Amino acid sequence: MPALRFYITNEEKKELFDFVAVNNGIFVPEILYDKPELVQVQTSEELVERINIKEQTSYFIVSPIFQMEPLVLQQFEEKYERCKGKYYIMQRRGVPYISISFNIGFTSNLFILSFVVFSKIICTFAM
Repeated sequence: MPALRFYITNEEKKELFDFVAVNNGIFVPEILYDKPELVQVQTSEELVERINIKEQTSYFIVSPIFQMEPLVLQQFEEKYERCKGKYYIMQRRGVPYISISFNIGFTSNLFILSFVVFSKIICTFAM
């Protein structure tokens, strides 16, 4: 795949959020959760803050229009002491969804987008 390089500004991140929201999409951060309740990003400003300040760079984009199953939160097993009592979103469950990651810091021009349909990654772009 040919490599493409471009920078996504904060304004473009907001435009992406607004586009997804207008089309009934929801951004869900891929983070460790303290309780089994998913967090939904409510505004484009919140998305930019989560990326730049909280360094939460990975998200699932889902929509009730095309989602066949909800995202599933799973508690870490006891053997993972560092994550004891935490929950994570099980990959490949609650499909279809779009997985998107924004990079920050020195390599801030990296953008990864994966499309997952029927529990299989059908394409991934790294730009």
